[in-house]
Amino acid sequence: MSIITKTTALIAAVSALGFVGTAHADPGFSARFDYNADAPLSETYARFEKTARSACKVDRVKAGGVAMKAKIEQLCTTQLVTEAVAATEIAALIAYHEAQTGNVLPQRQFAQTN
Repeated sequence: MSIITKTTALIAAVSALGFVGTAHADPGFSARFDYNADAPLSETYARFEKTARSACKVDRVKAGGVAMKAKIEQLCTTQLVTEAVAATEIAALIAYHEAQTGNVLPQRQFAQTN
């Protein structure tokens, strides 16, 4: 079983929405994404989403209300799942994520010629 640990700042999710001063959370948090390379892609992806949703929970009052809470949590969840999927470097899982979200992940570039 492989393990990915990803640390992301929740403040980035808040500032991306333009409400930097409305939430005062810890400057960062850690989410652990476990996966089995032999498990079905849909199962692995569902586990990633569940882990991200759990890690991205914010307090309604600190977020600035129910609507902001939902936006922050959704943005955070999307970002964490995307980063976790990319970090696995499993082509089939990346393709599955792209099919689910419609967003193409940037390919890592190792060398470039001029």
